[in-house]
Amino acid sequence: MAAAGGLISTADDLTRFLAALLGGEVVGEPSLREMLTTVPTEWAESQGYGLGIEQVESLMGFDVSPCGRAWGHIGLGPVTTVAFTTPDAKRQVVLMANAMLRSDAAWSALNGATWSVLCSKLSP
Repeated sequence: MAAAGGLISTADDLTRFLAALLGGEVVGEPSLREMLTTVPTEWAESQGYGLGIEQVESLMGFDVSPCGRAWGHIGLGPVTTVAFTTPDAKRQVVLMANAMLRSDAAWSALNGATWSVLCSKLSP
């Protein structure tokens, strides 16, 4: 059994939180800078871990993000959640699967969907 924070959030809650966090509305600049100072990980889901936040450029070792690194977190458990924002806090993506993803095919599909949404160009 995995550890859990015991919080219930919607995708909208997570997008608003990530935008506010990296937009400087949750903690001050020195604290945010410290949070985003990462150490390398050997985890498949991220390339660096800060204080409660992951730096991700390649989700679970699949394709590299076409728009650079993202910040956020991956929740693994009965529901798999990917929640990321761009470093400038202008774009967020939250994808949830109603299962713990175990196959490469499932992670590959989630990886593609994640970068497709986060990196898509919006019309002005």
